Amino acid sequence: MTCAAGEAVVCAIDVGTSGTRAAIVRPDGTIVRELRRDHPPAPGGGFDPAGRWHALAALLRELTAGRDGRLVAAGISGHVGCVLTGRAGEPVIEGASWSDSRGIDLVRRAWGDTSARGGQEATRRGGQSRLEKALRVTGRPEPSGGAVPLLAWLAARHPEAVRRVRWALSPKDDLILRLTGVAATDATSAAYTLGFDVAARDWAAELIAAAGVDPALFPPVHDASDVVGTVTAQAAAATGLPSGLPVVAGGPDGTTGAAAVLGARTDVIVDVAGTTDVLNRVLTDPGGVPAGVAVLNPYVLPGHWSWGGPTGMTGGAVAYLLRLLGLGELAEPSLTAAMAALPPGSDGLSVVPLISGARFPDWRPAERGALWGLDERHTPAHVLRAAQEGAAYVVRAGLDRIDPSASLPVLLAGGVARSADLCGLRADVTGRPVLATARPDASLLGAALFALAGAGVYADAAEAQARTAAPVRRVDPDPERTARYGELYERWLRTRAALP
Repeated sequence: MTCAAGEAVVCAIDVGTSGTRAAIVRPDGTIVRELRRDHPPAPGGGFDPAGRWHALAALLRELTAGRDGRLVAAGISGHVGCVLTGRAGEPVIEGASWSDSRGIDLVRRAWGDTSARGGQEATRRGGQSRLEKALRVTGRPEPSGGAVPLLAWLAARHPEAVRRVRWALSPKDDLILRLTGVAATDATSAAYTLGFDVAARDWAAELIAAAGVDPALFPPVHDASDVVGTVTAQAAAATGLPSGLPVVAGGPDGTTGAAAVLGARTDVIVDVAGTTDVLNRVLTDPGGVPAGVAVLNPYVLPGHWSWGGPTGMTGGAVAYLLRLLGLGELAEPSLTAAMAALPPGSDGLSVVPLISGARFPDWRPAERGALWGLDERHTPAHVLRAAQEGAAYVVRAGLDRIDPSASLPVLLAGGVARSADLCGLRADVTGRPVLATARPDASLLGAALFALAGAGVYADAAEAQARTAAPVRRVDPDPERTARYGELYERWLRTRAALP
């Protein structure tokens, strides 16, 4: 596909845990050209920030070679994590993934652990412990990984290294720094540092300092569609992007994807299903969210918040099992047909897919995956279907936490939305109607929408989303299968809770 030489287009970049995608996108949301480069697996879940940059630069050079259209801006979405950079933009340590738990114990103690007697007494008296107050400010039900605990750990273990840190950035923000020379973040990414006041949409400097961390290490906060800088001459030479091209702040991949398909709707729960499922319900008032129930984030649209959070490994666990079984990509029609033909419960085989820990709604970073009920009748199709069912159970737990009445439908985006079988499975397991978007590459499109708004093609990101919204297909749950999955889900919960 090509476009006219003078037509305004944007460059959209989506940096996931397993790979990076980049695309040229028209104002109507049409992808003119898209490329992907996989990331090599990193032991321990970390990553090489410099390697990510070089891979992105090569991808962009290929993408922009001989391009049609007139590039007017670039936008980036990226996975949750942390990059600590020095004054010259160099990484001080390996990039940390969302599951990195280093320093959480230090922050708990610094903020007053609720397991301490004083915290228990305060709760019994109807008050809040220091830790509970801190979590209320940061919008978290439990202390989680992020830049604040990572810096606290680095200061305790490697004080000489922490003195070299100038900026604490998300993986997406690190790439913006390399493109523009400007340190900046968006409010949603900032919330994942564990040092952000989500209601005020500003850094919680007192909490950061109480953890023994310098608040000056955190960059200025912007709206997702704000232009934060322009491509430098050096970055232009490396990437093929035009020097001076505006770059917007962007946002985390899950929330950016949610904005692409959801906009500001408050009557559905969006599920961006990729390596992990990211669940969000949009709110206009953060005050009504009960403490300790779910993650509360500033939403990527101004004046809105999102309630929910990223689950643990779901789609990524299915991909892992494919590799483990030596099946490569799930493309063999006979295998997919065999999986779809299995009855609910995969003939007694069950899987917990959380191979790198549980996030929303349970926040158990030490939890790991499990498989039980295996016998000689089970085939690879059984294993993979049980993993898909386990992923759907994880999603149901999150949906039920956000909406205990089970009255809200699920707006589904991401890879799962491409499969009619998996959309049906999600509907049957959750007992909710599924609205599957016809444009499943939500995170990439979200990055494009913010770039279009930042370039002035549209007045704001909300208008960009409205102009590019794709149709959805509705999948209703089958009552008989939903009843059966209700029994299997309760059994899965009990067995999971009993695992060591």
